[in-house]
Amino acid sequence: VSTLPNDIHDSVPDSDVVIEEFNVPESPIMGQDHIKVLGEHNCLNPEDGVRITGIRGFQVMRNTAAVIEQSLINYAIKFAMKRGFELVSVPDLVRAEAIDNWSGFVPRHERVDPVYRVDGDLALTGTAEIPLLAMHAGMTNAVEKRLVAYGHCFRREAGQTGSNYRGLYRLHQFRKVELFAVCDPCDGEKMYEDICRVQLDLIKSLGFYGRVLQVCSASLGASAYLKRDIELWFPGLNRFGEVTSASWCTDYQARRAGTKNGNGEYMHTVNATAMAPSRIIQCIAEHGMQIPDVLKNEMDLYNPC
Repeated sequence: VSTLPNDIHDSVPDSDVVIEEFNVPESPIMGQDHIKVLGEHNCLNPEDGVRITGIRGFQVMRNTAAVIEQSLINYAIKFAMKRGFELVSVPDLVRAEAIDNWSGFVPRHERVDPVYRVDGDLALTGTAEIPLLAMHAGMTNAVEKRLVAYGHCFRREAGQTGSNYRGLYRLHQFRKVELFAVCDPCDGEKMYEDICRVQLDLIKSLGFYGRVLQVCSASLGASAYLKRDIELWFPGLNRFGEVTSASWCTDYQARRAGTKNGNGEYMHTVNATAMAPSRIIQCIAEHGMQIPDVLKNEMDLYNPC
């Protein structure tokens, strides 16, 4: 039973549907190769990661890129906290059961294990959603919580060939700020809409051209009942690329983790990316290092002068 996917909401389409565009430009955006731009600014040398790990799919960001990364993390956390989310610091190692049985992290049609396993019954987490879920395992009196956490994400899917796997777009390890909520089942849909609004307001505030997708059934993760993606325009790639997603998982995860409220009902869970800095940095570089105004105060904190 633990390997079965969640049900699918009646509104889920057979192919992705664009439901909103934002920050639409008045004229076409000329793109630049982010690896070249970041290299010229002494921010990225793709060979650094290879020297450290022996394989591709790991990157070292320096100077302005490293400052932007930390600033994006700080900005996203503050943004979420102002919207009522509680900041939580969680481990990057989780019990394997949380990934394999509780979270539904493995996609519906995954053929290769995307998880880095370590000795014993532990694994490196692919997203902070998983330790946040595991915090509530076995609870029989759980109450509504809106949480934000920053963590490292580890995934085996990166390091392949093609434009999607160059530079920063797909990595074996990256940093991410995650939104996560548990709530009573009667409040699941409202919680999902609330989190989607926070997420969209955050990404819109960066100022880049983007769109919101209603994700089709074939692209849903095993746990997702309903899912939306936010994509930004990557002018260097000449296409849109996903930067965040938000999933309403109904009671799929709570049933597997044993998370109930005081009435004996299984809770609903919602998860959403707040900020994945590596892809935003790629987008910034492809726009010629056009740094969003909302980041400038955060970046000033790292100015040695």
